[in-house]
Amino acid sequence: MNRRSTFGTSAHTVMVRLIALFCALSLLGCTSLRTVVDRSLDGLRTESSAASFDTLLRAGDKVVVTVADGSKLNLTLATVATDSLDGVADKGAPPVHVRIDQVNRIELRTVSGTKTAFLAVGVVVAVAA
Repeated sequence: MNRRSTFGTSAHTVMVRLIALFCALSLLGCTSLRTVVDRSLDGLRTESSAASFDTLLRAGDKVVVTVADGSKLNLTLATVATDSLDGVADKGAPPVHVRIDQVNRIELRTVSGTKTAFLAVGVVVAVAA
């Protein structure tokens, strides 16, 4: 029995699993932010000039809302109306009501399909190795 080749194969297997696990963990939370509403000097602009913000967002969306004083609110939307947003920052936290005239920017948090696919491949490689 050749210990050197057994050790080399084992070390290689462990290294492959560690690399795959690291890749999978680094891709967790594969989200990106897309600006859907932005208040510029000339007023409120939406991602599509023909759309109002209430057609771009819906209940359940995760958003980052920048309000007039510059603070940012990370919310899960409960309701979207033409003049306001209602959401919660954390489960169990009290609801937050934001009037649209107080909004400077709304960024929609979306899951990246490409990163998620790489995560799935990384997990399969880690398990298979």
